[in-house]
Amino acid sequence: MSKLLERSHANVTMSSNTHASPTPLSPSARVVYWCGPPTVLLLTLLLSPRATVALPFIALPTFCAIQKYSDSPDARRANFETCLWSYLLSGTIGMTFAAVAQIILGYGFLYLFHGDQTLAFLKDATTSPVDIDTSILAARAAAAWSWQNIVQRFWMTYVIAGGVEEMVKVLAVRFALHQSPPADHQDKRRLFFQYAVSVGLGYSIVESLLCLPGLANSRDGWIRMSTEVGERILYGSSTHVLTTALSSLRMLQSHDFHKSQHKNMLAACPTRVWSLFSAVGPSAIYHGTGNFLLFSISAMNGNLLWHHPWDAKSLAATYTMCVGLVVILGCNVQRKWQSMRRK
Repeated sequence: MSKLLERSHANVTMSSNTHASPTPLSPSARVVYWCGPPTVLLLTLLLSPRATVALPFIALPTFCAIQKYSDSPDARRANFETCLWSYLLSGTIGMTFAAVAQIILGYGFLYLFHGDQTLAFLKDATTSPVDIDTSILAARAAAAWSWQNIVQRFWMTYVIAGGVEEMVKVLAVRFALHQSPPADHQDKRRLFFQYAVSVGLGYSIVESLLCLPGLANSRDGWIRMSTEVGERILYGSSTHVLTTALSSLRMLQSHDFHKSQHKNMLAACPTRVWSLFSAVGPSAIYHGTGNFLLFSISAMNGNLLWHHPWDAKSLAATYTMCVGLVVILGCNVQRKWQSMRRK
């Protein structure tokens, strides 16, 4: 991965079409791409040697994005170092911020329903169905479709997962644009899109890496572990990238409109805050809908939270939903891309 990053940066700085003088990576950025992959490999080996088998597959979407970046014309490339930092920071600082916000919002909301029994509820909800008695599973199945659990499911999926994560990712794109704003000759759509891909991939790969040791150390066999890793690669990476891209394109459209309407930046601030929420809204709905449907499929098997189903009927429903959501989301991003004139 480091060599591929090095080659892509070299292609940028040595291209004959570049009008500006080459700008090498800063020392800190060089440390990131030289030491980052070996560090991930070492930590994975320490936590779960079995999980290292999945690392190349989890990194595959990143390899494909880097290859696409390297093969694209120079005029269409975003700043390489900014993409690198966006990738790293979205999966570290961004995910940490999102996790803290999700814990506060999630526990606080559940406390309204369960009071002092909130921790007991979470312990029961996160226990695998194979580890509990049949009578308890039947009671849990009934509770899974109570109005209280449906409201909790809605809050967890649309607000905690969709709202928080999509807001964090779009703020990461805003930070990238602040660090490296578009030049006059650049296509803003492509710049926003490339930063969105960097942010979405960075967030999704760290999310997968955090789940990997647990999957590898579970009692499930290699087939089930491989299946869940594949699902995270195909569905997780796709949805994170596409929702971030949709928010970024909407942000670009809103930003240019309000830029033309407001000459005073201070006067434009309240409007821009609202525009940020407006840009994130559809992505949060897509994200939340996907999670809500997955939680509902899990509830059909007697679960209060998400537990991966393995029966044929539930798997068919899960994969149909995932493929359909990715297709609809991808078509929406494509329509937004084509509807926007060159910025």
